[in-house]
Amino acid sequence: MAKLDLNRQTAPEFIARLEKITSPSQRKWGVMEPEKLLCHLMRLVEISLGEKEAEKIFLPMPRFVLWIIFFNWFTNWPHGKLHAPDSFFPEPEEELEVCRKNCIDALERFVSRLESHPTQQGLSPLLGSIPLTKWARVHGVHMDHHLRQYGV
Repeated sequence: MAKLDLNRQTAPEFIARLEKITSPSQRKWGVMEPEKLLCHLMRLVEISLGEKEAEKIFLPMPRFVLWIIFFNWFTNWPHGKLHAPDSFFPEPEEELEVCRKNCIDALERFVSRLESHPTQQGLSPLLGSIPLTKWARVHGVHMDHHLRQYGV
């Protein structure tokens, strides 16, 4: 399971996969354009680092149950069944390559902060306050889901 975490060892693989996203025609499911996908991934990283805020999401179950189910047991999420709030999907203001660079820069900021402050708490709209070590799993599973969406 460790390969699903975003950290110094796995970041190059995630970045290489991000660099393979080229057009919406390669999508296997969903409607998100490549630029919007990259902004979406970047937004969640910014939230985890406290750079952006997000609205708290109401859940009909305890947050620790969500953590166990979606980030430990069932990390291969169903296609199109889980939807985040609109605030998680900022509109791209740049071309694809600029969106990609901004997303990769955010990932690198996260990895650096994870290494220097692994117990730093970040407020997750789904999971509450969690350390960057748990955010590493959230980002890895979430990115893997969307990268598979684009077949990379």
